[in-house]
Amino acid sequence: MQKHIISLSIDALEWLAQMVKNLLSEKANERAKEAKENARKAEEDASGSEFDSRDYHVNKIKAEIWREVAEHYENDIEELKKKVSDMENQSAKNVEDSINEFIPEVETSSEAPALKIGNVTHRLPKP
Repeated sequence: MQKHIISLSIDALEWLAQMVKNLLSEKANERAKEAKENARKAEEDASGSEFDSRDYHVNKIKAEIWREVAEHYENDIEELKKKVSDMENQSAKNVEDSINEFIPEVETSSEAPALKIGNVTHRLPKP
């Protein structure tokens, strides 16, 4: 029963972590796509400007900034996914440890038998 509870808990954590990763990826991918589109538009505006004009340089700079923004979004996606995976692994370990901590143990080595669950010990009545 205990292994089944641990398995179900870990499955639920994995599902939740995957949902968070998908949500983060979706939003960051949208933003990266927008930034790339803005870079493309700025390049287009620059190519429509007279070479060496103020507009040309401004649009070239905008395009470069938007490309860097897109790159940052893409890097952030990977970093966030890694952090979510690390949290998922740590949470799975914590769930397993917590459930294992509550395995009842019967202590019969002392004069009065006791039932220990987690950090709490209950003395059992004498028969």
